[in-house]
Amino acid sequence: MFFGSGAKGMAWAAVTLLLITGCTASVPKPSVSQDSNGAVAMPVRAATSPHLFSQQEIQAFVTAAQKADAHADPLQRCLAFPDPPGSHWTPVAVKAYCQYLYQSVPSVEEVTQLIQGGHASQLDRLMAEALVAQRSDPASAGKLEDIFVEDFSDVTPALRAALDEWKRQSPQSAFAYAASGFAYESAAYDARGKDYAVNTPAANLMSMDSLLKLAIVDLQKAVQLNPQITPAYAAMIEAAGISSNKVFGEDAAREGLHVDPTSYRIYGEWLWMSEPKWLGSLSEMSSVIAQVQPHVSSAPLLTVLLSGRKVYEADMQDCDCNSVDQLAQYPVVFDQVALSGELAHAGYAAHESHHPELAVVYLSEALRFDPSISKARQERDADLAGMMATGTLKDGALPDVVTQTIGPPVAQAQTVGYEPPSLISMGTIEYPEEARQALISGTVVTLTYVGKDGVPIKCIVESQSFVQNARDKAGYIVPQKAAYSIVRKDGSSVALADLLDPPAIRAMMQARFNPGKRAGVAIVSIVRMPVAFNIFRK
Repeated sequence: MFFGSGAKGMAWAAVTLLLITGCTASVPKPSVSQDSNGAVAMPVRAATSPHLFSQQEIQAFVTAAQKADAHADPLQRCLAFPDPPGSHWTPVAVKAYCQYLYQSVPSVEEVTQLIQGGHASQLDRLMAEALVAQRSDPASAGKLEDIFVEDFSDVTPALRAALDEWKRQSPQSAFAYAASGFAYESAAYDARGKDYAVNTPAANLMSMDSLLKLAIVDLQKAVQLNPQITPAYAAMIEAAGISSNKVFGEDAAREGLHVDPTSYRIYGEWLWMSEPKWLGSLSEMSSVIAQVQPHVSSAPLLTVLLSGRKVYEADMQDCDCNSVDQLAQYPVVFDQVALSGELAHAGYAAHESHHPELAVVYLSEALRFDPSISKARQERDADLAGMMATGTLKDGALPDVVTQTIGPPVAQAQTVGYEPPSLISMGTIEYPEEARQALISGTVVTLTYVGKDGVPIKCIVESQSFVQNARDKAGYIVPQKAAYSIVRKDGSSVALADLLDPPAIRAMMQARFNPGKRAGVAIVSIVRMPVAFNIFRK
């Protein structure tokens, strides 16, 4: 989908001159090459000196980002957020992307409840209104496509049953068949995996193939009933990409763009399918982008696709990003606003390569557009703490947002003269009774930001691991299976994270620490600590 390294870092001192002092490095223009089809491949890096970030720019960026994070409304937060220093992101493109990401759409729970309640006709009306808004209201660009991505990409048994019921209740509903086919295709994508076909197990490919057959039947029926439903064409393109059926995908793209020449999702999937990794080439990516370009003025949301080829060539996912040339790619590739996933991968590469200034900027931009990217938040916050520990940023520069996240551990800043915080006393751990009765045990790993006085400033959840236990014949508690939710007596379910994260955070906020220090002076720092919820034999 278009939404979508080793750490061989230089010594810190070697990059200080380049990134901290604000100096710029002249990058020689690389020679022009040709791709496999003989087309000219334009170089990613600019011939002129790139704009690299000074310490003052980073400080100003973080301060502005902190101020933007204070907005309670997600759209206003996105619009108020600073752009990367020295970039040329246009306000109209940023606004279009923010509006697309934060527009109001029905949740998958609301969709499922309508179907289960026998109100499929009401759901059809909601979808029809979204289709009209997508074509006529600039503030609702891609609205129907967004609903499909948000509600039908993560296929659970409950969702699958609801979609089948929707088709039964509304046998002539193009939206029902499009949603069903979209979900089948998403499941096929997950079954296949993202590796090259030669590295993908045969069982995965067989599962993918069976799901794709179901998807294509429903998607084709959807567009026969209503050719205006652009998410159906987008799903066909992705189905073509993962099954190596290029002609089918190109036909779907042309048919869909004939219906809607400004469809964000169709262009995005076509650009993805054109990547050399899948079925295309660099010249084909350029061809798709050339078709996007004339529509940007009337559909500014499409701007985020224009850097697609540059991002692919820069290969941020596998970049060690230590040479001057590699570092220079960042401000050039992202001179215009790009997809949140692309910004996140660029930030990960900078983090792994020990360039926190770059990581903080691009991970922050990824979180601007998608605050749910937990890995981006963890790595960004770890780099912020490290920069404060080294004095690169002033204390108190951490964003004032408490967000619960799940992801890999965050390493403490390791610098000369740095003393990490240490625990003096722990707060009370409250074990929710319904979790205890359900024999749930587990651990919530927390990251606590400790102030210079040793009092926690905020706490976020880094990772969770919960187990559903049972009692054996002797009465001992034995692990049964990993658990993510429990079912209540009334038949409703509650996520274990919603039950156990809050008491873990409360316990850490009640804790007291000896503050972290740099050169003997107390500073704001981070401590990583697990909070355990244990079930004992009665």
